[in-house]
Amino acid sequence: MVGTQDYISPEGLKGQASMIGFGADLWTLGVMIWQIFSDSNLTPFAAKTQEETFIKVQLCDYAMPEGPHVTDDVKSLIASLLTREPSERLGANDI
Repeated sequence: MVGTQDYISPEGLKGQASMIGFGADLWTLGVMIWQIFSDSNLTPFAAKTQEETFIKVQLCDYAMPEGPHVTDDVKSLIASLLTREPSERLGANDI
């Protein structure tokens, strides 16, 4: 595995080399945008153990950050990037 566990995409976790590409970068962008709008120092899939983090990534199990600056557009952007299927992520087919 290459990369930081908190930013790895579901396909990266599964070791699906043929599926790892620009979609994985879009996933990581979604994680970073989530962090920008979050009031915590965590990532959306952070858990007590690495195994729990990986399970949350595979299930795409996260909560939206909260606060007055988290608009519906921000939530939509995050949700469209943190989508389990790489080809369905915003920008995957045509940036």
